[in-house]
Amino acid sequence: MFVIQVQEEYVDLVNDLYKAAVILIVMHIVLSSHYNGKKSAKLGLCGSLFNENFTITMGALFLGILSYELVFKRLVVFT
Repeated sequence: MFVIQVQEEYVDLVNDLYKAAVILIVMHIVLSSHYNGKKSAKLGLCGSLFNENFTITMGALFLGILSYELVFKRLVVFT
């Protein structure tokens, strides 16, 4: 575990930035590996309900959130 000291007033801000970065990086890795060399990823936010692109995006988002909550949250601690 890594403990990084920051000023008390910035602990929440740094934690939020760290959480957002982890989730986006994991999503990027998952989506990049899924669309390896294919057309660019679409978020699936329009079109038919629960289309394939939306399901893939939602799964990547869930993997990002779970990886933060189960692994990265305990790996780096800001105090």
